[in-house]
Amino acid sequence: MSLLFEEEPGIKVQLAETPGTGRTFPTLDILAPVAAKLASGAAVHDFGGPWPNGNA
Repeated sequence: MSLLFEEEPGIKVQLAETPGTGRTFPTLDILAPVAAKLASGAAVHDFGGPWPNGNA
């Protein structure tokens, strides 16, 4: 959402690798389930750890 509003993101999370995901369509395999869970109210921290360079 930060790209839509031209603001820096408040939190950056490196998504954890999910076993069994294919490499053909990573957007469908990784991002779509995360987006669905976020829309259902899950916390962003449930999907991985802090971004390697902090929040920079």
